Amino acid sequence: MSSLNVGDSIYTEPIIDGNDLFVSTENGTIRKVTYDQVTNQFTIIWEKDMNQRLTSPLAVVNHRLCVGGEKGLLIQLDIENGELVQQTKLKHAPQHVLEYNGYFLLLSNKGQVDLIMIKQ
Repeated sequence: MSSLNVGDSIYTEPIIDGNDLFVSTENGTIRKVTYDQVTNQFTIIWEKDMNQRLTSPLAVVNHRLCVGGEKGLLIQLDIENGELVQQTKLKHAPQHVLEYNGYFLLLSNKGQVDLIMIKQ
């Protein structure tokens, strides 16, 4: 058995990509974690504090890790190093971030639906 304490509650489903695991926590921190089957150990590759509560599950779109933030932001991080690639201000905080025909489809808890072209 192997375990890793990420320090705060995890309420959304993580994303699994090969041996990598992307986890967001209640306090707004996103972590990329890898698992080594030989040593049976988890290792944190990077972590990024978004300085806000995250409002949506993580999504991978166009090789970027995307998530909604309580400040009404669509946040896009580089999947390899966790660096901020882009933030887009919306009217309401996205509860769901989806990819739809080359666009972000963003759904809020206020009934707002936004469609934003994905930039390459």
